[in-house]
Amino acid sequence: MLSEHPAVAEAAAVAVRSEIAGGEDEVKAYVVLTPGQALSPEALLDFCQTRMPHFAVPRYVEFLAALANAHGQGTEGDAAPERDHRRHLGSPSSRLPLAALIRHVCR
Repeated sequence: MLSEHPAVAEAAAVAVRSEIAGGEDEVKAYVVLTPGQALSPEALLDFCQTRMPHFAVPRYVEFLAALANAHGQGTEGDAAPERDHRRHLGSPSSRLPLAALIRHVCR
């Protein structure tokens, strides 16, 4: 569903530990925007809330220049991009490396 947004070029989601002791895992989305597009985390979440079940809507959103593959490389084979161009909605206590992406979301 994330990739259905017109401003999203690529997206992937991972489960992250809840900040609440004993809480259920939460969803974090990694998003690459289409060149020239702008999108806030709040706008993306509004989009998701109308199309996804509540449990699947990301709690955290991180915007990246490119997604990394399982070998830690960017999607074009280059080294994975530095992560200084990110914005978060919330902040999970444990961050997973991009190589730990567990699934791509609806390409």
